[in-house]
Amino acid sequence: MIQDPLSLLERAPELVPLCDDTKIRRAIEQGNPFKLYRALFWARLGGRHKPHRETLRTLLANRRLFALPLKRMPWLATVNSFGGGFVGSAESDLQDGTYITTHAVVALFKVPLFPLGAYVVRPGDGRTWQIFARVPLGPIAWLWSRGLALGTLALIALGAYGAFHSSRFQPVQVLNGFSQSLVATVGNRHVTVPANSHVVLEDVPVGRQQARATTAKGVEVEVLELTISSKPAFIAWNIAGAAPLYQATVEYWQHPPSPEPPPAEPKFYCGQRLVELGKIDDLFREPPKTVSMSKDETRVSRSVVGVLSNPAGGAAVCGSVLRQENQGLAAAPLLTAQLRLSNFAANDVSMAIYALAANPKEALRLASLARETHADSLEAHRNYQLAADLADEFARVREEYRRRAEAAPDSADAQYLYTRLLRGSQSQAAIEKLIARFPDHPFILRSAIYDRSIAGRWKELDQAWTHLQKKSAKDAVPVLEYEVSALVALDRGADAERLLKELFASPDEATRELVAELYVHVARLMKLPAPDGLIAELEKSVGEKLWALRARSGLPTQGAKPSPLIDLLNVLHRDPAQAVALSAALSPNEVAGLSSVAWALAYCEAVRTQQNAAQKTLERSARFDHDGHETLLRFVRGEAVSLDDTSAPFDVRAAARIVRARNRSLSAEEREGLIKAALAGDPLHGLLAEAAATWKG
Repeated sequence: MIQDPLSLLERAPELVPLCDDTKIRRAIEQGNPFKLYRALFWARLGGRHKPHRETLRTLLANRRLFALPLKRMPWLATVNSFGGGFVGSAESDLQDGTYITTHAVVALFKVPLFPLGAYVVRPGDGRTWQIFARVPLGPIAWLWSRGLALGTLALIALGAYGAFHSSRFQPVQVLNGFSQSLVATVGNRHVTVPANSHVVLEDVPVGRQQARATTAKGVEVEVLELTISSKPAFIAWNIAGAAPLYQATVEYWQHPPSPEPPPAEPKFYCGQRLVELGKIDDLFREPPKTVSMSKDETRVSRSVVGVLSNPAGGAAVCGSVLRQENQGLAAAPLLTAQLRLSNFAANDVSMAIYALAANPKEALRLASLARETHADSLEAHRNYQLAADLADEFARVREEYRRRAEAAPDSADAQYLYTRLLRGSQSQAAIEKLIARFPDHPFILRSAIYDRSIAGRWKELDQAWTHLQKKSAKDAVPVLEYEVSALVALDRGADAERLLKELFASPDEATRELVAELYVHVARLMKLPAPDGLIAELEKSVGEKLWALRARSGLPTQGAKPSPLIDLLNVLHRDPAQAVALSAALSPNEVAGLSSVAWALAYCEAVRTQQNAAQKTLERSARFDHDGHETLLRFVRGEAVSLDDTSAPFDVRAAARIVRARNRSLSAEEREGLIKAALAGDPLHGLLAEAAATWKG
């Protein structure tokens, strides 16, 4: 017996011979006419019950046989032409005026978007309906609804998978601010990042991952552990913090205020190796020039993230930014990477030590790596000694090099490296002995030139420099200022002028700047026309005014943009109090831009007047002998100490004497002697002479 709770077999006796089909029989027994209609549809579509094919076609063409009573009225309201409505008609009954229509989500009142069901209806007056029963959806509408439902499920599944995937994996932007391509590895993922560029590394597992960056030849640039989070919208590994990654906010106004506010300063992430940010509107692309706004909006903001492009390269930009912000610790990974890329080139190591003057332990670490890499390089040892002095380890290092010298008595290098760590008369005597033994050693000659400048032995200095230039012209340039001073002191200004013009032909830009600055002083003393002639030639070659160089040379700077450095240089020779006040605002880059004399005058006056802010700012420099630092401070303050046993150069000693002479607690005779001694070491009569004449105690 077949259970038939809805008497479907009575409605359609043609179903009886089809009850052998399990699905058809089950639908009848369940009292589900909609399910029965679908079973008949799939039976016909699948080619089953071929003897009853015509019966199936007839049954499927009459959906009223499968009607169910209404449970609730369908929703037929629309808002702004969007909502629910009846669409289309089928199986019309001409006698009673009814037909079957599809109930669907509609747009523009009649455009079906999603079928919801089918009903037997008869239109009434206006937009009213008589609704009699529910019937199954037709095959097309049913397949449409199921397709949309499956699509929705697929989207949900895809979204769920995306959420699950993003909780376990994240794309990581890898940024390379260096001038050569690098191979970056995060976990087990690898990617090659071109020079000054960025590449996305897909599907990096969330959590702690080992990261490593190397050159194509395998030189290790950076190794660290990155913690990859699943939350940020943007994650970047900025290798060694070298790429100038920035975030900026761009604002759009409906009616811009007058005056329009200046744009907010971008935030740079120089020195930060792992960068995590939230929502970004414009990533590595220019923001749109205009945006759409509703009438109620007055302002719209967009977040922009990019990498600053600069011909000097990203690492150079970030190094400058970090020095400007006095971020010595943050700069350490960048400087380390740069040194590894250059195989610890001596000039790069020296620049790194100066950049890390406020972080001397890190400077010493890098200098140690450089010395290990180039154990036979005098420059590597000199840099190591400088870094050790900055780190207050001078005594330890001097003892180390004393033992080295004793172990190699016939080595000019070993003897030089120890002797240069001696101080005062002991140093001068030792250097003179070395000159006799090793007359052609460039660095011993340079030490002799340095010592002879302090002692005012100008003729012997000139002989040593001339010999050095013949043996190694490049080693003579760093002590050129002493030779020019010697020539002027020996009343050979014309020789100094000729020498400077010859050296100005050098292809090295730093040498040309030094020569141009020295030429200003010589030209003034000799009353030559156009003292700024060589500086003007430099400016033609670079296409801009070199205002800092002009200010350092004592030339007028009308037309220069205001800056603490230029302002300080302009007042230093006449107003010590204002100069010290301006010193406190200098950035590390600007401190490095001061000449040795300018730095020494400002620093010593800050010490004498106890201007702590200016003193700390100016101490962010590797200019002075740390071993004799306390002696210098006591001397400037007026205590009974001598600078003779320090290694301070003549310009620092002269500046200290001028500042000490401002102490009115000293006798007039002593003050006069200090000024005389200071000027004896300044045959060029530059800034020291001006300060001595105008700085009144």
